[in-house]
Amino acid sequence: MKIDRRAVLKSLTSFFLSSPLLSGQVGLPPQDPLLDPINVWDFKKLAQEKLDPIAWDYMAEGGKDEVSLRENRKAFDRIILRPRWLTDIHDIDLSTELLGKKMNFLIYVCPAGGKNCFYPDGELETAKGAVEAGSHMITNGGIDELVKSGNGPKTCWHYTIGGQFSRESAMLNFVERVEEAGYTGICWTVDNMLVSHHERSIRNKFARTWCNEGGVPRNDQGQVLF
Repeated sequence: MKIDRRAVLKSLTSFFLSSPLLSGQVGLPPQDPLLDPINVWDFKKLAQEKLDPIAWDYMAEGGKDEVSLRENRKAFDRIILRPRWLTDIHDIDLSTELLGKKMNFLIYVCPAGGKNCFYPDGELETAKGAVEAGSHMITNGGIDELVKSGNGPKTCWHYTIGGQFSRESAMLNFVERVEEAGYTGICWTVDNMLVSHHERSIRNKFARTWCNEGGVPRNDQGQVLF
C-alpha cells in the first residue's frame, strides 16, 4: 500500500500523543524550573512572574522617563563579538586586576539597593552567590558578619555616597569600621547626590523602607498597606 508523507506525519503524531511519556505513565524526575530559562531574558520573565508587581517595577525601572534605560539596551545590542578561528583555547585566562586586587573575571556584583524587597535577606544571599562564583562584590551593607567570618567575598568593597565623610571623625569611624569588618576597599559614588525621580515607583507610592520590613506590605485582599 502506498503511503504519502501526510499519512506518515499523521501516524507519527498519533504515536507521540499516545506515548506514556506524555500521559504521565512513566515517572520522570521533576525538572528544576531554574533550568528552563535559556538566556537572561527568560530569567527576567521568570522573576517578573514571581515578584510583587511593585517590587518588580522598583527592580526594572530606570530614572524619569527611562530614555537612558532604553538607549543603554540599544547600545548593548550593537556590541558584536568577533569570532576568531583556529585559535588555541586550551588555556583561557579571564582574570584581571582592579586597583591591586585580582578578579577571576571582569564581572562583579554592583551595589544595587533594595535586594530585601525581592528575597528575604537578599543582600546576604547575593553575597553568598558572589562567594560561589568567586566574584567581586560591592555592597550597601548588611553582610558585615559574613565578611568578618572570613567566608564572604574575597574582594568586597563597602559602598558610600560620601555622607560619612562630612567630618573627619565620621570619615575615620567609617574607614575603621569597614576595615575591621574585613572589607578590601571603599566604593564612593559621585552621581547619587541628586536623587533621580523613578516614575514607576512614584506612581506605585513605593516606600524604600519596605525593603527592610519584609517587602511590599499587603492585606489578605492583596491591597497595599501604605
